[in-house]
Amino acid sequence: MSYLLNEDDAAFLQSGLSISIASRDANNLPSVAKALACRVSPDRRRVTVYVSTTKAAQVLRDIEASGVLAAIFTRPSTHRALQLKGRDPVIDPIKPEEAAHVEADVEGFVADIVSIGYTKEEGHAYVGYGQGETVAVRFTPTAGFVQTPGPKAGARLEPAQQP
Repeated sequence: MSYLLNEDDAAFLQSGLSISIASRDANNLPSVAKALACRVSPDRRRVTVYVSTTKAAQVLRDIEASGVLAAIFTRPSTHRALQLKGRDPVIDPIKPEEAAHVEADVEGFVADIVSIGYTKEEGHAYVGYGQGETVAVRFTPTAGFVQTPGPKAGARLEPAQQP
């Protein structure tokens, strides 16, 4: 079953955030890595996260083997956070037209953490931008959750109504 993102959540995911992706191996041991950026398909049914092959080597292997992943999207300055769980991932080379989106999202994240006292250099080092080849991990969300600290943390996101 796929999960239809609402417009607000889709816009948030693409707004230059701290992104982590996770999966598991055959023994259910977790792996996690930082992602660089996110894009949501126009119909809001597929999500693409972009990762460095150097920084995310283990999680990429686990995603290919298990066919599942989770992604957490956080704005450091406000702590707003959403988690998506997904299936049917496809790992593709990044398309030339996607590179500008990746760079814009990385710079959006860096600007956000600079606003709370970090340096640009720290922001770039944190995400590992430019370390290794960038690849796209495309997946279908199956569930979404609020992860913002507070009384609604862990609550399921309500899917958008079918168009």
